[in-house]
Amino acid sequence: MFSDSLITSKGQTTVPKEVRDDLHLNTGSKLIWTKKSDTEYVVSTTVPLMSLQGMLKSQLNKPATIEEMNDAIAEGAIESFRK
Repeated sequence: MFSDSLITSKGQTTVPKEVRDDLHLNTGSKLIWTKKSDTEYVVSTTVPLMSLQGMLKSQLNKPATIEEMNDAIAEGAIESFRK
């Protein structure tokens, strides 16, 4: 897929509709710009907290450890960006 947009004199741009749809972006969505090289950036979005609901599996009502919660959050974030 190839999408492009122009930057205005105010430094603003429009995210193409196809990209907004693919990333489930709405008004107020936050974009994160990560520098990959001198000429390349990766744009990603945050994961809504409610999309993480139910990710941790019950282990006979044993509370999850912080490490297990962090691992589950990371796995969920990776999965959402792969879609």
